[in-house]
Amino acid sequence: MGLKRQKGHFLVSKTQVSSLQSPKKDWILATKHLFNQVVEFYVLIYNTHHELALVPNKSVYTSIEYLTIPTKNREQVSYLLPYNCPSVFRRAAIKKALGIFKTWQTSYNTWQTKRQKLKNKANKKDKKVKLPRPPLLPRNFNCSPTLYKGMYKDDLGDSLLIKLWTGESWAWVKHQYQGYNLPSDWGASHNC
Repeated sequence: MGLKRQKGHFLVSKTQVSSLQSPKKDWILATKHLFNQVVEFYVLIYNTHHELALVPNKSVYTSIEYLTIPTKNREQVSYLLPYNCPSVFRRAAIKKALGIFKTWQTSYNTWQTKRQKLKNKANKKDKKVKLPRPPLLPRNFNCSPTLYKGMYKDDLGDSLLIKLWTGESWAWVKHQYQGYNLPSDWGASHNC
């Protein structure tokens, strides 16, 4: 339920962080573990195919899914995603992996520039210089999954259903949550 614009009014958004009471904490951990495995899978693909990080935002998913997700028209793919996960979950992992890879790539480019400047400076003075080591692409991930629409439903204001990985399959689990009350002139919106 999105908010409608009104002439002469501003839309102000506020993110509410709520505490979640979960009956299935082990499933939450299993979901997080699976998310991190999918993120790692896609980070490695971005590292193999650097050009995918340059794709425009509207084509991010289709360009990498072309390499990893088989369809009726494309039964063979270069890198088959070895995990069973919903598309919104997979796409959240793709977005996270792209962010991680781009951050590393920026750090690496900064390192190269800094290294070259130090080399040039040392050459001018005929001195040896200790060069910094390059930044490493992360190998371990501890990302919490982003839950877009399709991974949650039936938000009643104090409870909602979240799709969790049980270790064998996906299941809808009801969770209670608690947050602060919004002022009466504020409306709730779920634009993800």
